[in-house]
Amino acid sequence: MITKPRTKSELVAEIAELQKQLSEANDTLRAIRQGEIDAFVLDGPAGNRIYTLQTADHSYRVLVQQMNESAVILTTEGFVLYANATFSALISVSHEELISSSIQSLVSPEHQPIFEAALARAAAGDATRTEMTFLARHGERIPALLSLAPLNLEIVQGVCGIVTDLRERRKAEEVERAQFLVRSILDHATAVVVITDRDGKIAHANAAAQMLAERILPESAAGPRSILSEPFLNVFPLEIQPSAATGAPASAELLLEAALSGSIYRNIEGFIQSGSGDFVNLLLSAGPFQPVEGEIQGAVFTFSDVSAMREAQRSLRQSEQRFRDLAESIPQLVWTTNAAGRMDYCNTRTLEYFGKTLEELVREQSDLIHPDDVSNTRTAWLEALEADHLHQTECRLLSKDGSYHWFLVRAVPVRGADGKIVQWFGTSTNVDVQKYVEDQLRRANSDLEQFAYAASHDFQEPLRTVTIYSELLEQNIASQLDGEASAYLQYVLQGGKRMEALLESLIAYTRARRDYEADVSEVECDGLLREVLASFGPAIEESGAQITAQPLPRVRFARVHMVQLFQNLISNAIKYRGPEPPRIAIAAENRAGEWVFSFRDNGMGIAPEHQGSIFGVFKRLHGSSIPGSGIGLAICQRILEQYRGRIWVESQANQGSVFYFAFPAVVSQTVHA
Repeated sequence: MITKPRTKSELVAEIAELQKQLSEANDTLRAIRQGEIDAFVLDGPAGNRIYTLQTADHSYRVLVQQMNESAVILTTEGFVLYANATFSALISVSHEELISSSIQSLVSPEHQPIFEAALARAAAGDATRTEMTFLARHGERIPALLSLAPLNLEIVQGVCGIVTDLRERRKAEEVERAQFLVRSILDHATAVVVITDRDGKIAHANAAAQMLAERILPESAAGPRSILSEPFLNVFPLEIQPSAATGAPASAELLLEAALSGSIYRNIEGFIQSGSGDFVNLLLSAGPFQPVEGEIQGAVFTFSDVSAMREAQRSLRQSEQRFRDLAESIPQLVWTTNAAGRMDYCNTRTLEYFGKTLEELVREQSDLIHPDDVSNTRTAWLEALEADHLHQTECRLLSKDGSYHWFLVRAVPVRGADGKIVQWFGTSTNVDVQKYVEDQLRRANSDLEQFAYAASHDFQEPLRTVTIYSELLEQNIASQLDGEASAYLQYVLQGGKRMEALLESLIAYTRARRDYEADVSEVECDGLLREVLASFGPAIEESGAQITAQPLPRVRFARVHMVQLFQNLISNAIKYRGPEPPRIAIAAENRAGEWVFSFRDNGMGIAPEHQGSIFGVFKRLHGSSIPGSGIGLAICQRILEQYRGRIWVESQANQGSVFYFAFPAVVSQTVHA
């Protein structure tokens, strides 16, 4: 079909009409976007699509726009069709930016899956309520309760949402939790807490306050009464003990006035007389009650019952005074240190001996010990501090006249309730006289031992001569002697042999003391026992003895001394056997830091009344019927004394015996003289 060409005027008119329509369309789009009409414009691939809210009632819309709750209408995909001003203000996003935007971008990432699930349920027709967090433009996280319900429009299906801001509720919950926590703490606190109003009446009191009030107030037939709304000064008639240190008012009335005026006081000492007439000692604090900054609504009082503490302090002072009185009355130097070993007290006798003050003693402790004793004394003290055990040592201390005197220094740890050391209590006892006597006794014993040793050797020579010539007489003229003369000669020979055995035993006894220079070394007792038993081969075979032993330890001891101990005890068990062949059992064990050896036999036994005497020199219970010198057990005791050890026996007559010897498991490198 051929169209008729239009004239210029027709084309100008058509263009003007199109420009008018375009202008009207732009105005419509602007009005829709600005919410002036009920429609929604959504950009899409095919251009702008317009959704009109034809069913919306204008008055209802005005109501929603003015409501305090946030309201939104969403498409089932989550795009915003409508949002009231409250929601726009909540998330700080303008109305123009909200319309046609996706609401998912306003939901916190961790809650987006929850929101999408709720939106899907609402779109399917199920109303939902869920808590989630929205993100405001400035970054604030806004907790909210989102209620979604289906909304069917004529043009499009949607979802209606109500957003309830939970921030104030959360704050109220936090405040309530905090108040509950404070109330719980106050009610479980042992200290009394009382809050008054501006009129001085009790507005709050914890359980401890109520309990104290029941001790103070007169008993009522109706039972305990509440102290709330009662005048504070009537319930708690405090008596203040003035103190320049706290600067507190001198009376409870003035203290209440000062607290209501904003003054704060702490650690005020006071007391209240209870209903029974006893005085309750208190340590109290007072200040203004200001729940809102700048506004004083009352006064806060806290006070603790310190009666038990005051009594304990009084008892402690009395105990300390008794200790000091005792320390001043005894002849020893008395001192104490803290847990680290620093001296913090000494009695007057200590100050007088050294001629120094306590501060000087603390600074110059090492200088007051003899140079030869400093190292050992310091080592022993440090070991005691580290191991928390008794400290004991002997050393020479410098007196104020410049002379040194021997002291026995002892210190014991004092422990607190938790078992930890809090102090050391020490004494230093002058043992100068004892040292002198010990030295003189040591010299006398040494002289006696040297005499006995020399005499034994000197006696051996003439005795040997008598014995030899007696034996020669027996060999040469025995046949010429009559019976009586021959008997006399036998007496001489037997007496000489016994005397020779006694002299050898006496030499062994003196050597047991003189052998103190023997070196201490590690002794393997199992091997040592085998060697000793080998030396008893004939005696064991002749007696039929059976000797058993448990595994024996390795000990630090002088080997020659251990051999003597084993030899003497095994020899006695064989010699003093009963009617049955000897049965000897040897054992050893560590008891509380000591090695304890035992030698058990089935022999003749020893009556209890004789057990204390058998360790003496030449003590024999069975006369000459059993060979021996009666000095073996004395040698054992003499040896063990050098090791700070001991020996004893447990026995009954005809029931066998158990001989024990014990010595410290840790033996010094050289034994004691």
